[in-house]
Amino acid sequence: MGDRTNGQFARDSRRELGRRRNRLLAYWGLAVLAVATGIVAVLALQY
Repeated sequence: MGDRTNGQFARDSRRELGRRRNRLLAYWGLAVLAVATGIVAVLALQY
């Protein structure tokens, strides 16, 4: 655990960006899933 180089900093920030993007994708996936479930429920209730 020495002092970090610039490359280490860049790698950490890039990993943090990737983690944030994954979280955003997860939220979008949940939103799409919720909307799809709602549509299916409405269609099922209509028939």
